[in-house]
Formats: sequence, C-alpha cells, structure tokens
Amino acid sequence: MSGPGLLASLLLLAAAASAQCIPFAPFQAAGNVPTGVPPSGTLTEISGVEASRRNPGVLWVHDDSGHGAIVVALRADGALGQAHELTGVSPTDWEDVALGPGPDPGREYLYLADVGDNAMTRASIALVRVAEPDVPAAPGPLRALGGAETFRCVYPDGPHNAETLLIDPLDGTPYVLTKELSTTARLYRYPLPLDSGVTKVLVLAGTFSGMPILFTGGDVAPDGSFVFARSVLSLQAFPRAPGAPFADAFRASACPVSVNAQGQAEALAVEPDGLGLVAISEGAGAPIWRARGTLPAGRAAFATWSAFGSGLAGAAGVPGLGLDGPPLLGRRPVTIGLWQARPAAAAVLALSLTSFPDGVLPLAGGWAHVLPDALFPLVCDAGGRAQLALGVLPDEPALRGLRVHAQAAVGDAAAVQGLALTPGLTVVLER
Repeated sequence: MSGPGLLASLLLLAAAASAQCIPFAPFQAAGNVPTGVPPSGTLTEISGVEASRRNPGVLWVHDDSGHGAIVVALRADGALGQAHELTGVSPTDWEDVALGPGPDPGREYLYLADVGDNAMTRASIALVRVAEPDVPAAPGPLRALGGAETFRCVYPDGPHNAETLLIDPLDGTPYVLTKELSTTARLYRYPLPLDSGVTKVLVLAGTFSGMPILFTGGDVAPDGSFVFARSVLSLQAFPRAPGAPFADAFRASACPVSVNAQGQAEALAVEPDGLGLVAISEGAGAPIWRARGTLPAGRAAFATWSAFGSGLAGAAGVPGLGLDGPPLLGRRPVTIGLWQARPAAAAVLALSLTSFPDGVLPLAGGWAHVLPDALFPLVCDAGGRAQLALGVLPDEPALRGLRVHAQAAVGDAAAVQGLALTPGLTVVLER
C-alpha cells in the first residue's frame, strides 16, 4: 500500500492508539448464578453472557456443549428471571451470546454462537438468532421460545476453535474471534445479509499477532468505540477510532483491564451505558463479577439507548420501542422502531426531556413515562411495525450527552381504555 491509502490507514491507527482508555474499578462479586434451574445441569457451565437493554437489569446466559437449547434471563444479583428453550434448535457447542438487529427495526435479537470446536473437525458452524423476549416480573416454568433462525457458515481456510461472538452495533455485522494456543488471533466476518437458506463462507477480516492466548468471550461498547475481549488470564479493551473498520480495533494499542481470579473465565458483557462489565465463569453457583468504569476526560457519554418502566399489553402483547443502532451525532441517522403492535393500528410517539417512573402518571391502565415535548403520529404496517426517521442529528456541543425519552401509545381495542403502551425508551446522544 502506498500514497493516500497508506496515509489514511496510518491516521486511523494513530487515532485509535491515542484514544483514551476507560478506567475500571476492580471486579466485585454482585451475586451468584442460581442453582437448581431446570432442566437438571442448567447453568453449571455458563459460556456466554449479555446485558439486556429491553429488560433493564437482566443478563442473558447459556451453557456450552452438552446442554440443550436453553437461554436464561438472570437478574443482576443472580436471581432467576426466566428460563427459555428455543424450539427447533439443537446446539452443538454454544460458546457466546450477543445482541444485534434483526427483521424488526429497533427490536433487539439474541444471537447464539454455535462455534465451539475443540477438536477442529466441524464441517460448519452456525449463528442462531431469536427475538429477545420480555422477562416476566416473576419466573415461571420453562418457556418455549419460537421463531429462531439458524445461519450456517464455514471458515475459508478450514476449521477453527472459537468462543467469542462480536456484533458491530453500527451495521449489525457478526464477527467470530478465534481461540488460539498461540499469540496470533483471527477475526472472521459473516458477510451480510444474514441468510438461513445457504451456508456462507466467512471472510477473514484480520490476523493479529501479539495477542493474549485463548480468547474465551467478548462484547462491544454500545456505540462501537471499544471492543472488549477476555482470555483465560486477561481482559483487553481495544479502542476503535471513529469511522474505522471494525477489525482496526485489534490493530490499536489495547487498554488492559485488571481482573481478579475468576476460575474458568468464559463470559463477558458490556452493560447498556458502556461503563459496566459483567463476567461469569463456569461452575455451579459461580459468582457474577461486575466492574464499573468512569468516562475518559472530555467525553460526555456513550451513545446508547435502553428501556425503562413497564408497558401495557394489547392484542399483540406489549408493544416494543427501540433504536435502530447507536445515536451518533453527525454520523448516522437516528431511527426509532415500534413493533408488536396491532396490525395497521394508529399510534403516536412522544419525545421528551422529562421522564417519569412507574406510579407517577397513570394512563389507560398503564403508566406514562414521558411528559411530551413533541408528538409524532405513526401508522403501523400489516405486521404491527412502524418507524420514525429523525435523520442525522447535528454534532452540536449542546446535544452531546443529552438524554431524550420516548414512549408510544397504540390504538388497540383489546387493551385497557383502547390503548396499548410501550415501555419508556431513553436515548443518550453522543458524537
């Protein structure tokens, strides 16, 4: 490479290398994984964890090989939220879980990485996608979770063992980071679009030397600016420069994160605000480790979004409200998605700088979560979906770190007083 291309690459690498690290406090035990979750043996070999935005304070976890297609919602302190069994799915070796986009704009989907291959003999690996369900206030019996899709793929250069799934929040691309006995790691990209009808060939996005051996899990900051990857003995945060390709994060100087002795270290998640890490190891009743970070100097927030409060069900259940990707000022359009509403229903979306917890403002048998500053009428399609495209918001200093709250009301004769309500949605803007 020479000329402008080389110069551009050097500038991106310099920007990434100079990015400020996030200082994290030491990991502390926040609770323990529950025991006795049916079926017998569940949550004794946790291999993946992800922190939910739609279900505040919920962690999604799963076991690795030798267990069924079970995903479990845990509360932050380890209390059982709800166990689900994916129908029509027979995992070989689930090794990680991530959240990413799917068919419904704004809705988040669980991605299970069936990529484990200690013997490196598998003819193909797979990603499994299912819409993230709502977690009830109190757990019930094992629930069937339908609608899962399986996306099969192969490596371009023969089998590899891997335990880390990373999804770029900017465009929804899945990546698999290999687990190597050497200090060379490989990152493979699933070529979009996701297609359950064919077996796709993964693309080698990068080969990186001088890495920790045996990567066992990872996650991505909500705005894509840091990629976290843990190994058996260490944890690294790889800064990604604005506008840089995802793989370039691993070419930057890593920010080490201190870890205590955590047993057979397997799973890692970033909390929705980008400043919390959750780690879990294998073993019955394993501790749930949590570390909190502080924003680097000069940074207002991470561009992120999360749900809060409760909604009100209609004929199609509780409607959902979410953001189609991180709200980056001056860089990408802000689009809010509504789903699981009555087909062809009329709806109204309220945006506000003021939010209310449950119990403050009763509305139609549920709770109003925002004091409307702006109202936007919507019409749902035949699938009960609607979108509000706000476009690219300007990168104005006054907007950086601003919190905007949203809630939608949907006309639904099956709901109390004829309205179904979404939970609240908090959007944090950042450049």
